[in-house]
Amino acid sequence: MKLKHSLLALIIGITLGFLIFAIFNSFEEIRGFSTFLLVAFLVSLLFSAMYSKAVKKLKNPGFFFPFFLTTFLASVFTFTLYLGFALMHEQAAFLHVRKIENQENCIPITEESLSKISVLEKAVKNAEREGKAILKINQEDVKILGSYYGKCVIYNGSAYDVNVAVT
Repeated sequence: MKLKHSLLALIIGITLGFLIFAIFNSFEEIRGFSTFLLVAFLVSLLFSAMYSKAVKKLKNPGFFFPFFLTTFLASVFTFTLYLGFALMHEQAAFLHVRKIENQENCIPITEESLSKISVLEKAVKNAEREGKAILKINQEDVKILGSYYGKCVIYNGSAYDVNVAVT
């Protein structure tokens, strides 16, 4: 296969990867790895056949199969790479604070130190009223709360379990 055909196969594959991502992003009910592979396979096969027919090499297996394989692998690679970046930026973190009875090994926290970490202050005060609190937090808050993960704090005589979940 000539260089111009190889480059075109890569361009088609990359375009198909983005196209398939956009389709899967719009229709939640069809999401799934096996569905993605099937769609990538069929669409790559269709575009490879169309291009092979246009250059009059459809019946040449030495041209068609490498072109198809390049298109398919490029679309899978592009989709996977783009999905990874999308998930990396859509990551969410949640602060879980719940009131507990056992005060052993808990760290006392003062009003002053609590006020320096506004998200923890809000969660502890909500948990003080309701027994537990779950707040969505940003990546900066995750870093700030690093010393409190998996620990319990004592505030106003009550103990609170502090955890952060990243999804």
